Amino acid sequence: MHPKDVAILVLSVTTAIFFVASLVLFLKMRKITRREKAQEERADKVKIVQGVRYSQDEAISDRDGMNVTHLQNDFILSRNKVYRAEKGGELMPGVYTALSANGNDRNFKLRVGGLVKNFVHGDEVVIGDGEEICAASATVILR
Repeated sequence: MHPKDVAILVLSVTTAIFFVASLVLFLKMRKITRREKAQEERADKVKIVQGVRYSQDEAISDRDGMNVTHLQNDFILSRNKVYRAEKGGELMPGVYTALSANGNDRNFKLRVGGLVKNFVHGDEVVIGDGEEICAASATVILR
């Protein structure tokens, strides 16, 4: 091979590597900008440590409004039914994101520790060990 052929080969390989790297970078940036454009609000994912529930991340709304989905670790509060948070129990103490199960209404009321408070879809609620919670106005999903 002549030096001219080697130079052309090196330039071709370098150009191909640059093209692949540019394509990967473009796709990653497009994913990031799409996520930002969607303006998603996110709730935390669930992680359980020593009987206490902690959150990590899940989408709760998108640019069109509420995004209510039922996931495996979600806890549903039926209207006017009292639940008690207990370590290792069905409803564990910890921080939850309260989601309206009614797709038409973003506002609802919860009785937490004996006090009724207004909540909006996506608000966080902290439930202590032994504390009682009740959905006062509508069915609510705790994520």
